[in-house]
Amino acid sequence: MRVLIFSNEYPPRGGGTGVVAQQFANGLSTQLGYKVEVLTSKFKNIERNSDVVVIHEIELVKKLWFYSYSKFDFSSYDLIILNDPISIVTAGMFFNKDLLSKSICMLHGSEPEYTLDDKSLGKILFNVKYFFRKAILGSKVTLAHSKYMKEKICSRSYYSSCRDKIMPFYFGFDDNIFNIDSKPYDYIGKHNLPEQAKILLTVSRLDIGKGYIEMLDLFESVTKCRPDFYWFIAGDGPYFEDFSTLIKEKGLNHRIHLLGKVERQKLSSFYVSADVFLLLSNYKESFGLVYTEAQCCGTATIGRNTYGVVEAIEHGVSGFLVDDNSTTAKIIINEDYNNLRKVDIVNNAKRFSLSEVIRKFESLL
Repeated sequence: MRVLIFSNEYPPRGGGTGVVAQQFANGLSTQLGYKVEVLTSKFKNIERNSDVVVIHEIELVKKLWFYSYSKFDFSSYDLIILNDPISIVTAGMFFNKDLLSKSICMLHGSEPEYTLDDKSLGKILFNVKYFFRKAILGSKVTLAHSKYMKEKICSRSYYSSCRDKIMPFYFGFDDNIFNIDSKPYDYIGKHNLPEQAKILLTVSRLDIGKGYIEMLDLFESVTKCRPDFYWFIAGDGPYFEDFSTLIKEKGLNHRIHLLGKVERQKLSSFYVSADVFLLLSNYKESFGLVYTEAQCCGTATIGRNTYGVVEAIEHGVSGFLVDDNSTTAKIIINEDYNNLRKVDIVNNAKRFSLSEVIRKFESLL
């Protein structure tokens, strides 16, 4: 089967959406033996090389990205995966019924905001919401990253007619990278910590909406009872400098370590060596891939009892779903996570492994 993954976002540029495209490209190629090609945007000083898939890069005309992509020949593919809003809208504009019928749309989280809530002139002028819905209705199937994500988009009246075309489908994490056998990271030795140090880990973009102010207050309260806890944060983003300043103002800079951006292939070492993983995002997260990555490395996770996060964590089995900082502090201070069995933590995550996801994906074709 000849497959095209159409994704404007693709590593090393972009975030989670691009990572999903790359994972599917590698998984469909290596696990199922499909001939996979990728169509993405071209950027200066970014090189994309792969021994597994062919990558086509298109130089985009500013604000006319859909026109740039329309020149590509889509007709020779057996399956087209539309991985992000830009690819879905482009398909709605230029694909005929035959091309749409062999296309699969993928919804990651912010599509309703992108197509409906953004009232910019370009979105209105080019009728983005209409072409987005047209692609979903004409596609073979549309996959939403969680049950919550399906309800999120179908609850909007404009997309209510798409309900029968959308199914929940977890996009998974790469279990070749994230697993319990990963080489441990030496937190104590590399950061000159006391031997009894306990490690709290967060992996996330440094964005104020990810709950960093609340987590800082939480950590400060924890250290008053448990001075042996240290917080490590892997990630970069717009809030990095301000958060670093706030940490120093609170006098916690010797207890909180900002690691900056960590290569994805190296994250597993940080997960597997942490005592517990924490992320209390204030966003309406469609799922929460980092929770499953941590769990597959045998580390219990703590997340908010809201939105798609509740699908990533099995409360009391693979981690804890919390409603407030007081409850969270007690879990950490009492080390309740040590009561969970690593085998159960890992098994919960395996449901979302890329190998399992690719197997289920094949059944849709």
